[in-house]
Amino acid sequence: MKTSLIERSRKETRQLAYDLGFKYLEAAICPQAAFAALQDVFQFRDDTVFRSLTGFLGGRGDTCLGACGGLGGVVAAISCLFSRRRTELD
Repeated sequence: MKTSLIERSRKETRQLAYDLGFKYLEAAICPQAAFAALQDVFQFRDDTVFRSLTGFLGGRGDTCLGACGGLGGVVAAISCLFSRRRTELD
């Protein structure tokens, strides 16, 4: 049975995100694993953003230059949840 976000404590939420992210690293790259974990924890879905995170592997383009790909995945998830929408540009 799925536990709702409201029923989990902050500590449980952090642990779930960590556990899922680590699990997803078996099949995905760091930014996608981090993003997918937060998608599951906060119960939202955006496959386009998930796919676009491929370019953030190893910092950027698997060069190991730039910010950590996992950090990029987390920033993308937070942005999906809290940033402005495209319609706000009009």
